Amino acid sequence: MQNTRSYRTRFVSNVALMMALILSHSTSLAAYIEVTATIGGSGCDLVDAINSANNDMSEGGCVAQSVYGDDTILLSPEISVHTLTTVNIDSLGATGLPLITSDITIEGEGANPARVERADTPGIPKFRIFQVRSGGNLILKNIRIAGGDVDGRGGGLFVVSGGVLTLSNSTVINNRADIGGGIANQDGSILVSNSAIVDNHAFEAGSGSGGGINIRSVSGTASATVIDSTISANTARIGAGISIYGEDSSTSVINSTISDNHASANSGGGGIGINDFVTGMTVAVRNSVISGNTHPINFSGQEIHRFGTASDLSFEHNLIGHSELSTTQAVSDGLLGESNLLATSDGSVPTALLEIVLPLADNGGSTLTHALAKNSPAIDAAIDGEIIQVFVFTLYLNGCRGEEIGPVTPLPPYRSDQRGIARPSGGACDIGSFEVEQDDSQCFVVKAANNNVAMFCL
Repeated sequence: MQNTRSYRTRFVSNVALMMALILSHSTSLAAYIEVTATIGGSGCDLVDAINSANNDMSEGGCVAQSVYGDDTILLSPEISVHTLTTVNIDSLGATGLPLITSDITIEGEGANPARVERADTPGIPKFRIFQVRSGGNLILKNIRIAGGDVDGRGGGLFVVSGGVLTLSNSTVINNRADIGGGIANQDGSILVSNSAIVDNHAFEAGSGSGGGINIRSVSGTASATVIDSTISANTARIGAGISIYGEDSSTSVINSTISDNHASANSGGGGIGINDFVTGMTVAVRNSVISGNTHPINFSGQEIHRFGTASDLSFEHNLIGHSELSTTQAVSDGLLGESNLLATSDGSVPTALLEIVLPLADNGGSTLTHALAKNSPAIDAAIDGEIIQVFVFTLYLNGCRGEEIGPVTPLPPYRSDQRGIARPSGGACDIGSFEVEQDDSQCFVVKAANNNVAMFCL
């Protein structure tokens, strides 16, 4: 189990990222660019809008203010789909949109997410959708990214060399790459919140890691936070949901659900695969459901597999596995702290998979989720957040209370679940990205001292 000092250190890079985002968005001026045309159409299309934002001047059919700082590109509900058919730039792999090299927010204005996707028709070349480079800080809100297909990294999005990505209330779906089918983060920083990473695929000969998300430090630092989000139905050879590599990588997963991801290589890691051969890597997973992930050989690491044992990793207050697996089959040895609920056959709360989470579905909100089953042991089993003092800030990165950073007093409020449902509905928050809306007159929760939970609904 990780000690207090290293536990605090783990969050420094992610905290620095969040502080930079907060400060930059509160002090800089912004220009608004309205997209009025489909890709290649008459008017301001998304390609022209990104070029205008990068260059702080009007390009194509767009009208942009000459204002330095953040630019917001608005995608109106009148144009619901922005379809890409050609490569815009071929650099570190083909990309359909211009490189993101400045501070840009792209926001879907409608009730449904705005769709940005590669055309699914014969003869269309392979390319990813977005690439965020050094100097680029991309915020996507209410966006659906689909159909990217690249011989390289990041089928949907590639964040590289100091680029920064924030994905909020958005979906990355049905993208493919050699590595990082949905998102590849190489020496960059990503924040995924209230979002869904589903049905993405990574298959490179001999490797192919990170069907949903690949996090890798090569010549710089790579940081990633996944919070109140779902990672599901992704495939890869290794680390189908999330794969992590590199001594200068820092990954946090908080109140998220990782389920129904499938690794094809014998060495596995259906949910999370961690390449831990060099010291310095930090991984912290809290309040998350990791259950129903697979790889073809029935041995250690169906849900979480660790290659090597160099770093001090931390998995606490999660619900892991299901009763068709033993703990050894579900998780690599020596990876779990004592606070986890193990739904495995020999664990603390043996539970069948469909009594933990239900299949991926539209359960409300703008993104797909795995609803918790009626009497799931994940209900009311999460922690609010252990308080960690860092200078003048109090951090709640490992619980369901508060934003990423909050003042010492008063206590920050609870975050909502992935769909925007208020937490907690019962006596405590639920583990995972989904909060069950309880009717107190019909449901009764019993929580034992050893963290075992039973819920009875009439």
